Amino acid sequence: ARSFDHLGTYRGVTLIDDDAIEPSDVAETLELARMVYGRRRLWAVYAPSRGDALPLSCLAPADRVLWLGHGGIADSDLPKRASESPDWLRQAADHEEALWNLDRHLEPGDVLVTLGSGETGTIADAFIRRLPRDRQGR
Repeated sequence: ARSFDHLGTYRGVTLIDDDAIEPSDVAETLELARMVYGRRRLWAVYAPSRGDALPLSCLAPADRVLWLGHGGIADSDLPKRASESPDWLRQAADHEEALWNLDRHLEPGDVLVTLGSGETGTIADAFIRRLPRDRQGR
């Protein structure tokens, strides 16, 4: 049910949700988003499933990455992109911190792609619920 699902927009930000967890699926989803949305700034929010590791290189198509959850990032996994752009990777401990971080950094025109397991699928929904009832973009 969560397959490159366009959920609407919030404050000019396009909201996309996908259940990709496997590295090849994550990379494919972000490459698709890049093809569809071109040069718009692309945000990826990823939550690993328990015990699974994801090479951060599969998140490289994104302009910004928010890693949801504790651990799971080894320095050796950081792609060259992270060293070139310190803002490329942020980490949030939980759903609330992720929303706070996104509220501060998303700009109109951005594309937000939520990926992975757990609460990532509810992040876009949280933004949609903030819209007045007559403007919800589903």
